[in-house]
Amino acid sequence: MTGKTTIEMTRDRLATLGARLADDGFERHADELALVVAAARRRRVAAVAADVLADPTQPDVARCRAFARVAAALSASEPRSARPVMTPAA
Repeated sequence: MTGKTTIEMTRDRLATLGARLADDGFERHADELALVVAAARRRRVAAVAADVLADPTQPDVARCRAFARVAAALSASEPRSARPVMTPAA
């Protein structure tokens, strides 16, 4: 085993992380942000935004915008099996 962890970045997980970033800032969630960046690179989405998000020397406002871009790209590329099934209300 290589010790690397792969966790799917679902819309719910990204939304929860976004709320935590707003409350706590980036530094406190560095490990989870690294997973988001790895997922973006693995899926080959939002490469420049992922680089900004990964760079702790970037201003928080830039990293916040980068997180939004990466989260949107990951959500759009989310495997169908991970997407919630929407059923019409009865």
